[in-house]
Amino acid sequence: MTTESPVRVLCLDGGGIRGISALYVLDQIMAQVNRQRRNSTPSADLLRPCDVFDLICGTSTGGLIALMLGRLEMDVEQAIKCYKKLSRSIFTSFSKRNGEKFDHIVLENKIKDIISSGPLGLDPEALAANPNPTSCKTFTVAIRTRGAAHVPAVMRTYGSPVFSPFRGKIWEMARATSAAPTFFLPITIDDITYGDGGAGGYNNPAELAIDEVEYIWQGKRRISCLISLGTGLEPALQLQNPETLKSENWLERTFGILAPNKAFEIEVARYLVNCLTNCETVHDRIDNQQTRYGVKHRYFRLNMLLPHIGLEEWEKISDIISLTEGFTENRKFFNLKRDIATMLLDRAVEVQPSVIAVQPRSDENGRNFLHKNAVYSNVGNCKDDGNRIKKQD
Repeated sequence: MTTESPVRVLCLDGGGIRGISALYVLDQIMAQVNRQRRNSTPSADLLRPCDVFDLICGTSTGGLIALMLGRLEMDVEQAIKCYKKLSRSIFTSFSKRNGEKFDHIVLENKIKDIISSGPLGLDPEALAANPNPTSCKTFTVAIRTRGAAHVPAVMRTYGSPVFSPFRGKIWEMARATSAAPTFFLPITIDDITYGDGGAGGYNNPAELAIDEVEYIWQGKRRISCLISLGTGLEPALQLQNPETLKSENWLERTFGILAPNKAFEIEVARYLVNCLTNCETVHDRIDNQQTRYGVKHRYFRLNMLLPHIGLEEWEKISDIISLTEGFTENRKFFNLKRDIATMLLDRAVEVQPSVIAVQPRSDENGRNFLHKNAVYSNVGNCKDDGNRIKKQD
């Protein structure tokens, strides 16, 4: 890639087992890229994400996927297979240690297996820094648990004019970004203890990616396409009133009767954690200020509605896949992936994704018809719905 060419960026949200949804969406996009490429060059080799994107980043489960696609140079099919095996292994290996639900040693060993069995055949203790300067650049996001949590620990496989590569190993990089509180113990590397970047409010790394492009290329290259893949929209966040506090768990119901004030404090803490890890806040900021972020008409956010599925509920992975395939078979998504593929293949082409600035009336889940069209970046329908809102008001 020439130094003058624009930058293509792929961002992957955190979200536990729901990360499989992002992989299946990406699989459709890459398949479309290769179809359109072979229309003009029938003998062309299949492109992988690391061949198309200049920068791939992720947090938590998105960080694991980013390393598979970027640092380990997997195609999407390989990443899906590894992700499924990894999910089942780690979320069925319960820990007897205090402070974690699942065994972090199993997680570490499975990550090392993925590194050594990947297409590059790397040593399981391979360094995170990529010796190939022209390779796809990859970063993951963690936090320093004993430092300022609002300052992200960005772990890079590359150097830049202002930052050095992460000095640790690939598996340590993966382990740090996936150390979700209560799920896995944090990891200490060179006397610094790291945890999941989502706990610091960086579950959606898209803003960090925009900053990173500036750090790496110092304004010499602009973003031509930024794709942000979510792990599923959930019902609107709501804080229950103390008088109406309810739970489906009998133990929590009993606790609520015996100690209602403490039960409400726990509910407040749960609500704040959900707000902190919510990925749509970052999306809204970028989407409503595309010009300021330098991604006007070049920003795509793909995120589908999903029922509540816990981060660790690996047995529901087939449900997530089925719902995702339904999402990708929609006509609106077909048009969108064609536009994205065109943009990724031809840097001179720019299409216009959605721009959402109107807040219409919501349904019982906090969603609205404009939001549903925006999920597919359907500009025409968004404009029609916006006009309909004005008439209603």
